[in-house]
Amino acid sequence: MLVGCLGSGPGPVLSRSLPPPPAALTADRPLPAIRAGQDAGAVIAQQRAAAADERRRRAALAAWYDGVRRSYGEAR
Repeated sequence: MLVGCLGSGPGPVLSRSLPPPPAALTADRPLPAIRAGQDAGAVIAQQRAAAADERRRRAALAAWYDGVRRSYGEAR
């Protein structure tokens, strides 16, 4: 029998604080390389699409990490 557990009430609420997200989590990945002879319109479209994807990825990762930090701060 676990006698030590019988008389103890709930323990203190613990607070956890995670560090800010690492730079790699929010850093930009390189855009597609531009090769000689490529059509300028195609290059611009690729660059813009890659940049938009990167912004979405970075925002989603940052939001996820902020949520993790909040949940750890609220955890017991």
